[in-house]
Amino acid sequence: MVGTNELIVGGLLVFAIMLVVIVFAVRTSGRRENDVSTSEALPDGDPLVARDEFQATPIAEVIEERVRQKVTDDPSLSGLEVDFGMGVDGGLEIWVNAERYTRVEEVPNETLRAAIREAVEEYNQGL
Repeated sequence: MVGTNELIVGGLLVFAIMLVVIVFAVRTSGRRENDVSTSEALPDGDPLVARDEFQATPIAEVIEERVRQKVTDDPSLSGLEVDFGMGVDGGLEIWVNAERYTRVEEVPNETLRAAIREAVEEYNQGL
């Protein structure tokens, strides 16, 4: 025969499980697979796009500084504003003149792509 204590503990356990399921459902209900990330949804002229710096990891900041130096040293890259940032998903974003790229291969300027790759290689070699 089941006692009162067992019924109370069982009821509390069922309640706790239901509460966890409800909290999870509420948190994930606002997200859909096709949702646009915050950075993708920023319109032209938005102050978040025009700001001076995007948030990035310390490693990305070091590589960004190396790329900026290469941009400064190469006259063919003059006029390009390069900034590295972190996407909503935690991945790297490369901003070139307020255009966002999520992979080096997407950057349209071959010379800039080479400068980015060179900066990464230098960082990896500890230079």
